[in-house]
Amino acid sequence: MHEHMTVVGVVGMPGSGKTAALEIIRTAMNGDIITMGDMVRREIRRQGLPLNARTLGLMAEELREKHGQDAVARLTIGYIQEKIEDSNLVIIDGIRSLHEVELFRNHWTMSLVGIFSPPATRHERMMNRGRQDDEKTLKYCKERDMRELAFGIGNVIAMSDAMIINDENTSVEKLREDIVHVMRQILSTKATLR
Repeated sequence: MHEHMTVVGVVGMPGSGKTAALEIIRTAMNGDIITMGDMVRREIRRQGLPLNARTLGLMAEELREKHGQDAVARLTIGYIQEKIEDSNLVIIDGIRSLHEVELFRNHWTMSLVGIFSPPATRHERMMNRGRQDDEKTLKYCKERDMRELAFGIGNVIAMSDAMIINDENTSVEKLREDIVHVMRQILSTKATLR
């Protein structure tokens, strides 16, 4: 394991701007992004099942039922140790519970960065993405929020080491500036801890 590797978890509700944040970190900070959902997709492919939203949900459930709530986190740790041990900065996307945070922190000193966006802003973004019947889409957005919160994502956001606000007044430039600032703080703190 690369001893100088910095591990950061980025967490946010659907539509919070997490994807944009991850892209900024990847390009500005040269980080490797590991998406926990990709670990589930790998498992689906390994078992030769069709890859679609339904199998993704079922496989995530099955993994957690068979191997515990932190099953996907364990797959993620294995993948990081096997594939990217020479990275300086690894960003984990898709953390949903404090169980997972605890498991990651048993392996690495991990900082958590939360992206916060008010529900109205998030739902509007998601509805613009979907471009379907607004009422149906809003219902879906609210249901998706509830599903994420049931996993415990709210607890992870609440326990973040740093919080980035990405509301309707946040420009792309401001978001970039805030993320780079937070990431530099994390990296400089890590350097002084060595």
